[in-house]
Amino acid sequence: MLSQGEAVELLQAISNKIREQKPTDMDLLSWLKSRQRTQEQQGLEQLLQNIPVNQTQSLTIGLENDGIQRVVDFLQPQYNDFDYALVKKATGFCRSDDDFVDNLISNYRKKTNITITFNQSQIAELKSLYTKIRLDNDTLKTIYRLSILGVIEDYTIQYPSLVTVICKNLSETEILNNLEKYVERYLTRISAQAVRTDAPSRNQPTMLRKCVDYLIDFTYDKVFDKRKKALDNIEEAVVAGLTDNEGFIRTVNDYFDSQYVEKLYKATSGGDEFDFDILFNYIKIVGDDKNLQQQLRGSANRLLESNPDNPVFSWLVYYSSILLKDRDDKKVQEYFENGFKYYYNEGNGYSYEDIDNEIEKLSLEIQRHDNDSYSNHIKQIETLQAKFASGKISSFNQKFLEQYV
Repeated sequence: MLSQGEAVELLQAISNKIREQKPTDMDLLSWLKSRQRTQEQQGLEQLLQNIPVNQTQSLTIGLENDGIQRVVDFLQPQYNDFDYALVKKATGFCRSDDDFVDNLISNYRKKTNITITFNQSQIAELKSLYTKIRLDNDTLKTIYRLSILGVIEDYTIQYPSLVTVICKNLSETEILNNLEKYVERYLTRISAQAVRTDAPSRNQPTMLRKCVDYLIDFTYDKVFDKRKKALDNIEEAVVAGLTDNEGFIRTVNDYFDSQYVEKLYKATSGGDEFDFDILFNYIKIVGDDKNLQQQLRGSANRLLESNPDNPVFSWLVYYSSILLKDRDDKKVQEYFENGFKYYYNEGNGYSYEDIDNEIEKLSLEIQRHDNDSYSNHIKQIETLQAKFASGKISSFNQKFLEQYV
């Protein structure tokens, strides 16, 4: 905290600076009350085009545009009490442009005790102006999306009104590559590769806009719904935990890594059943979603603790692991071999031919999602076949020795 003398000195310096900036043909109060509209500048996309390809450049933009002021300028000639703060407040909690218009009327009434109505022409203009408002949150969302695409490498907020971004002009191919990498965090590789045809087909004039358009839809279709569901599940668990502490702990554990435990347990009659239909039903349920594949692996792993001889659980862990590609190959091979071993056990009702047919179906499911995983899967099959053949020979030799030696 400044001392009184330092505070006075600082205020005097500010006062001197203001007086230095004041135009000579205006008195101080009139100048301070005057307004000057900042000239429109090019948007980020146009600014990026001025940067040489694969070069970076620092750009400073406003956290907000002049959208709020445009609304103020439209309303003030007829309703003097509308100011910047009142209009900006009306943008809060808006799901649509109708909400914005309703908020303007409501906020004006709260401030002045006067109820106003807009005619259809005014409503149409206000809705149009609303779509052009860019607030700080909108700017930060845009920066985040462009950083995913690689055209923004870093940014610094200069409060209260500016942000400096480090931009890089990338080729269309590089932008598309970055979008695909992001989508691959949530979907299997082959599903993520669909970006290369889906994004360019968007009805937008440039590749950058096409990719941003795709990214927005993907975020709300794939990511937003999952997060909302997760929050709903957490809320439900917390409410239930008020009366059931053990149930709360179990729900939290299942949420993080094993949401299919109970369903799998019932589907296999407590771990006793291991029909191939169960296996492929859950492979179909998780589809190309990596998060669901992780949940499926966690669930099957937990059930393996009490049912180590159930081949469905072993092969579900194997299937998920080989697609997620985050486990040691030896451990993955172990799950594959265990599943084969317990399916092939005498008395289980499956012949080698039966199992071979199901492995072929499993191969097709893996190939549908990721070619690298499929190649690894083929190696796992070859390793299993070699061990199986070796085991057959060893068994034959043992029986031969027992009979003839």
